[in-house]
Amino acid sequence: MVNTNTSNKKIVAIGGGHGLGRILSSLSDYGSQVTGIVATTDNGGSTGRIRACQGGIAWGYTRNCINQLITEPSVGSMIFEYRFRGNGELNGHNLGNLMLTALDNLSVRPLDAINLIRDMLKVSMVTPIDLLMVKFTFYKRSNNLIVHLFAFRKTNGFSY
Repeated sequence: MVNTNTSNKKIVAIGGGHGLGRILSSLSDYGSQVTGIVATTDNGGSTGRIRACQGGIAWGYTRNCINQLITEPSVGSMIFEYRFRGNGELNGHNLGNLMLTALDNLSVRPLDAINLIRDMLKVSMVTPIDLLMVKFTFYKRSNNLIVHLFAFRKTNGFSY
């Protein structure tokens, strides 16, 4: 007979997009110790706009996973999940993305920034796959798909 008790299991899920957040949320319903290892390659919506003008790692998937793991709604969680509306520059931006970007700009290491937010919102472990600014570029040559991965790390003011 298989033991289906998941309350003492440690589960790690790796991925990105909106699917990983939903998986983590579902797994946390079982009382498991859940860790999400999240892709940092998002470049759409609010995250894409922030990356275009600020650089840095993509916070969107990480923010989404944190949102999905919130079990105790609070003013802090409502602020973190808030998305601006209107006609101005902030339209469509998610405040959580801006908060994580601000911490990154204050030279807080990405993992420390995530842990500060996690502690504030009382959520499970979430960690980025990479701490670099990563971009995927796809080229198509005569029906063959060529994939390029670019990683950027600032060292003494230089990127490579």
